[in-house]
Amino acid sequence: MQTMEPRGVVMKPPKITFISLDDYNRDYWPMMQKAVTIILANPRSVLFSQEEILRGIYNVCCQRHGAKLYNDLIQTVTQHLQQINQQLATSPDSEFIKYLNSSLDSYQCSIQVIAGLFRYLEKIYVMDKLVVPLVTILQDLFMGQGLCMQVARLKQILGPVPGKVLPEDPSVYMQLTRNLYSLDREFATLNPSLFAKFIPNLIRQKGDLEEQIQQTREFFKKYREDHPTVETTRPNAKRKYDES
Repeated sequence: MQTMEPRGVVMKPPKITFISLDDYNRDYWPMMQKAVTIILANPRSVLFSQEEILRGIYNVCCQRHGAKLYNDLIQTVTQHLQQINQQLATSPDSEFIKYLNSSLDSYQCSIQVIAGLFRYLEKIYVMDKLVVPLVTILQDLFMGQGLCMQVARLKQILGPVPGKVLPEDPSVYMQLTRNLYSLDREFATLNPSLFAKFIPNLIRQKGDLEEQIQQTREFFKKYREDHPTVETTRPNAKRKYDES
């Protein structure tokens, strides 16, 4: 005889155990900090339990520790960027571009993983209090901590110099210019011709609209000159494409 499942029974979600600040500092954050550190070192690493981290973030946020979790996350990422900055500061010019490129590319990948892992924190706290996506905050952090002290040196190395030949593999510059441009488009002003080699339509973007308008005007002007009888069908029609 087949047993019937009881009707009207609602499955309740499991209760969340109360998490004190001491519990957070002792049991939850060390686990999350380790995962963040692993991701920053190697964004493709899976040396942690994603399910355990996601559950921990959810529980911590539900216990109103979102602000603490956010601040700890930013502090950990900041420490990582300070180490990068120190390495950049002591690198010779021959290694500077290579290290900056590898560090920035790895960081761009890492923050995508971190933002996905801390999505619930972003939903509950970051977007509610700061109204900025977490990945954008982490990108700005690289600007403030990883590059703030290196802009002058970057300008010296990337800046246009007549007859200068780039010593590195072009692929390094392609990756670096694209990553820098994604962080802040103002980086393209360091050397517009260099960035334009790897970013399509960079130089022409600002003048495209005006150029299209002018080309359209010239087209219709020439069309009216070549087809004067077209307008006789509507003698009272207003010429929309006349130049003002």
